[in-house]
Amino acid sequence: MTLSPIRSVLLAMLVLTSAIIGGATSAADTPDGRSQHPAGGSDWPQFLGPQRNGHSTEENLNLDWTRRKPPLLWRVPLGKGFSSPIVVGERLYVTASKDGKDYVVCYNANTGNGIWFRELGTTFLDRQRQGAGPRSTPTYHDGLLYCLQPEGDLFCLQSSTGDVVWKTNVIRQANGDNPGKKTEYYWGLSGSPLIEANLVIVPSAGNRDNAFVACDRTDGHIVWSVGTDPPGYASPIMITVADQRQIIGFTGQSLMAISPTDGKQLWRFPWGNQYNCNCATPLIDGETLLISSAYGTGVSQLLVQAEGQSSGVIPLWSNKNLQNQFATSMIVDGHVYGPHGDNAGVTFRCLELQTGDRSWVAREPGKCTMIEAAGHLICQVESGDLVLVKADPKSYTERGRVAGLLHDKAWAPPALSRGRLYSRDQQELICLDLRQP
Repeated sequence: MTLSPIRSVLLAMLVLTSAIIGGATSAADTPDGRSQHPAGGSDWPQFLGPQRNGHSTEENLNLDWTRRKPPLLWRVPLGKGFSSPIVVGERLYVTASKDGKDYVVCYNANTGNGIWFRELGTTFLDRQRQGAGPRSTPTYHDGLLYCLQPEGDLFCLQSSTGDVVWKTNVIRQANGDNPGKKTEYYWGLSGSPLIEANLVIVPSAGNRDNAFVACDRTDGHIVWSVGTDPPGYASPIMITVADQRQIIGFTGQSLMAISPTDGKQLWRFPWGNQYNCNCATPLIDGETLLISSAYGTGVSQLLVQAEGQSSGVIPLWSNKNLQNQFATSMIVDGHVYGPHGDNAGVTFRCLELQTGDRSWVAREPGKCTMIEAAGHLICQVESGDLVLVKADPKSYTERGRVAGLLHDKAWAPPALSRGRLYSRDQQELICLDLRQP
C-alpha cells in the first residue's frame, strides 16, 4: 500500500515518524518484529494480556508513584476507537478510526515510530454516537494478526507487513443480521478474537444459531457457529476443567460454554439485563468463574463441573455488590477489585471472592479500566488520569497518579510489556516507563 493517496493525520504521522515503512525491519528485529535480544519481560499479545485476565508477570516495576512518577517515553496521534494496544517483541499493534476509515497500525513499541498501516473499512458509529471506530482488540498468534470489525469483517493479516492473508464477514457467512441495522446489536461487534488450535473464535450476531462463530485460522472458512441469544459485548475466554476444554463467552442474556472441537453448547447460564449489555470479560479462578454486569444485574461466582462429555455450572453466590459496566475486574489473592455502577455514578470496590461480601467501597478512581501487576492495579481513568492502587483488602490504598495524560474518553484497558505501559484514548497513544530506575 502506498501512502500518497491518504491524507489523514494518522497516515501523515506514519510518513513523518517512521524510520521504516511497509513492513521492512530494523537490524534488531526478526521478520515478525520480535527482538533477537529482547529485554526482560513478556509480550502482551491479546486483549487483557497473555492469559486474557489482565494479569502481568512483569517484575522490577516502579510501584510507588508518590516517590517517582513514571516518565512519558512517547506520545503519538492515533484517532478514535476503543481497541487496546497489543505488544509482541518490539512491535505494537492497535486499531483506530480517522477521517471515516478504520485502520490497524503497527508501531515500534520502543519509539512510537510508525512501521505500517492497513485500512480495514468504513468507520462504524453506534446509535448513541458515543464513539466511532473499532471496539475489538487485535489478537496476535504465530506471526498473524486477527482483527474483528464492528459490522462483522474479520481480517487475518501478516504481522510483519499488514498484508491481508484472508478476510471474511462472520455475520453474513453465518446468516446473521447486519449489526448496523436496527437490531439488538446496538454497539456493534466488540469482543476480541480468541485462538484455540486451528480456530479463531469470535462473537457474532447471535440471532440465527450464530452467537459465536469459529473460523479456520488458515483460510477463514466457518467451521461452526452456535447460540441463538441476542449478542453481548464481552470477549470470550478458554478454560480447562477436568481435562475438558471449554470456550466461555457472554451473549446478551446468558453465559455460554462451548466445545471448541465441534461447537456444541455444553451449558448455558441465564444472565443479562434489559440492554443486553454483558460487557466485562468472565474471569476463571481454579474451577470457578466470576461474572459481573451493570444495569442492575450484579455479580456471581459459578462452579464449573465437568465429567466425561457432560458439564455444567452451579452458582455459589450472587448479589448486587459489584456491577461492571464494561471494565473487567481483577482477582488478586482471594479478593475481587473493580468499578461498580453505570450512568448513575461509579465507585471502586473490593469483594471477598469466596463469599461476595464487600470489603470496602471507595469513590476513587471512578470509571476506569485496569490491569494488575505485582499486587497493584494500574487503572486508566476515563478522564485520562492514570492511577496506581495497591490491591489491599483492608482499604483503598492509592500509590500515586499521573494526571492529565489523556483527555478524550479513555475506555480501553492499558497494555504492559517489558516494563513499558501503553494506553490510548480517542485521540492519542502513549507509552510510559514503569521500570525501576
